[in-house]
Amino acid sequence: MRPRFFPALPNQNRPPRAQQRIGTGGYTEYKGSSSDGGGGVKIGVIDSTHDSYDAYGYVAFDTGHSSQVYTGFLASTTDAVTSPTNYGQYGQVMMSTPVFHNDGIRAYTWGREYDNSQSYGGRSFWAVGVLNNATTNGREVGTFWTHFANGNTTIASYAKTTHTWYDAPDTGAYTTLMSLNSSGNLSVTGSLSKGSGSFDIAHPVLEDKRLRHSFIEGPYADLIYRGTVTLGTEPVTICMDEQYGMAEGTWKALNTNPWSMVSASGKLVEWSLDECKLTITGDEGTVCQWMVIGERKDQHMIDTDSTDNDGRLILEYTPTAEPEDIHEQSITPDYR
Repeated sequence: MRPRFFPALPNQNRPPRAQQRIGTGGYTEYKGSSSDGGGGVKIGVIDSTHDSYDAYGYVAFDTGHSSQVYTGFLASTTDAVTSPTNYGQYGQVMMSTPVFHNDGIRAYTWGREYDNSQSYGGRSFWAVGVLNNATTNGREVGTFWTHFANGNTTIASYAKTTHTWYDAPDTGAYTTLMSLNSSGNLSVTGSLSKGSGSFDIAHPVLEDKRLRHSFIEGPYADLIYRGTVTLGTEPVTICMDEQYGMAEGTWKALNTNPWSMVSASGKLVEWSLDECKLTITGDEGTVCQWMVIGERKDQHMIDTDSTDNDGRLILEYTPTAEPEDIHEQSITPDYR
C-alpha cells in the first residue's frame, strides 16, 4: 500500500476551548494556554461541602499563577440565620479576590437582603472588607452600609488597629486628617467643632451607673496652668516650662495675654508674672494655690478656619452657603 501524506492544516494546533458539564457541579470553563499564563474563568453551579449553602451559581476567576491557592469568585447564594436569633431567610451576592497565601484571611465584598418572614424582614446591607476565617466574628477590617426593617440606616466600620482618614492631593504625599485607634483614642489634625460635649465613663463608685461632666467652654482658647506651693524664707519662682516638663520657650510660644491668680487661705501674699515665670512672696510656711491662664497664639491656632489672624476665636459668623442640591440637577446629560 502506498503511503499517504497529509499536509499540516492551520487548525491542528487549536487554542483551548470552552468545556461544558451539565447539572449541579457542571460548569463552562474558558482557559488560556500555558504560554499566555494559563488564566481563565469558570461559570457554573456548585453545591459545596465546605459551606452550608444550597447549590448556587458562581463565576470563578483563575489567575493561572503557581502561587494561587484559591480562585477569585462571584457567587449568589441563599441561607437562613436561625440562631441565636431567628432572622429568617436571605439572599446575597459575594465577591472575593484570588488567594495566594492560605492563612484564612480574604478580601470580600458582599450584599444581603432578608425576606419578610422574621423580624429582620426587609433588612439589607452591603459590606466591603477583609475577613478572617480563623476567628469567631470573622471581621478583620470592613465597613457595612445597612438599612434596617424599621427604616433606620447605619454605617458601621470595623478595624483591629486604626481607622485613618487622609486627604487626596493631586500630587505629593498624603496628609493624615483624622485617626481613631482600637482604644477609642481620636486624633484630629485640624480643629474640632461640636454642638455640645462631655465625658461619659463607667461610674468609679456605683457599678450600675455611668458618670458624665460637661466640658468647660468660653469665648477664648484658654490654656490653664495651676498648682500648689509652700513658701519658704525666699520668694518662690515657678517656671511653667520646668513645672510641666516642656522644652524651654514652649510656654511663650503657645500663650499670649496671660494673667495669674494666687490664693493663700486668708494670708497676705504678693506675686508677679514675667513671661513664663510666676514669682510668689509671703510668710514662710504659707501654702498657696496658684493659677496662670493664657490664650493660645501658636500658628496652628491661627491657621484654623474658626479664628482671626491673631488666633482669636470668631464668635459670631455667617455659615458658608450649602452645596447645590444634587437632586435639583439634571440627571440626563445634554450632548448638544
